[in-house]
Amino acid sequence: MTITPELLQDIGPSLYGASCWRTELAKALGVTRKTIMLWPQGTSVIPLAVMGEVVRLCEERKRQIQRVSHRLDCIEDAFLVGRARMN
Repeated sequence: MTITPELLQDIGPSLYGASCWRTELAKALGVTRKTIMLWPQGTSVIPLAVMGEVVRLCEERKRQIQRVSHRLDCIEDAFLVGRARMN
């Protein structure tokens, strides 16, 4: 498994937003912001352990989004049922 510089450039903003992703990802991975900045340039190799942690962070965020999405679906269903009763 390899996280390419391009993929890291997609993952970071997806996890933490476009403006602060380098700082937040560095904190989550226990590395410096400078290290995070070097990886997308391809001047430093992303260690395997870090790749695994990035995958874990993505999976965790996916579960969070799925929980929120489920809650929104429940709200939408309740709204539609209430609306149908009004007609």
